[in-house]
Parts: sequence; C-alpha cells; structure tokens
Amino acid sequence: PADEPNPSLVQLLAQQAEAQLDGGNREAAEAAANRALALARKGLPAGNYRLGTPLVAMARVHLARADADAA
Repeated sequence: PADEPNPSLVQLLAQQAEAQLDGGNREAAEAAANRALALARKGLPAGNYRLGTPLVAMARVHLARADADAA
C-alpha cells in the first residue's frame, strides 16, 4: 500500500520535497515533506537517524515560509 512504511520511499519523498522547494514550488514541497515525515514517524522508532532527512526537508519548508520558529 502507498502509506506503508518504506525507508526508501521516505528518503525519495524528502529528496523530492527539497527539489520542489529548490524549484520554487513550496506547496508541493510541503506536501511531499509532510508525507515523508508521516511515513518515517509511522515506520521508524523515535531517535532513528533516518528521521533526519524528512525532518531537514520539513525544516527547509518552514524556513521558506519564513517560519523559523517551526523550523
């Protein structure tokens, strides 16, 4: 299923979010980062190093929205 935890999908979605952000598509970047982070949190234990990539992608989205506190 599409929302089943998959570490490779998490990484790809986070990378997609960063690429979309670099391309100026903040809305699509936020959607991809949200999905990556949700899947990562569903499938990985707290503190797992693989949470880093989607967290950084989401932080970049927040910074692009000028929301440094959320980042």
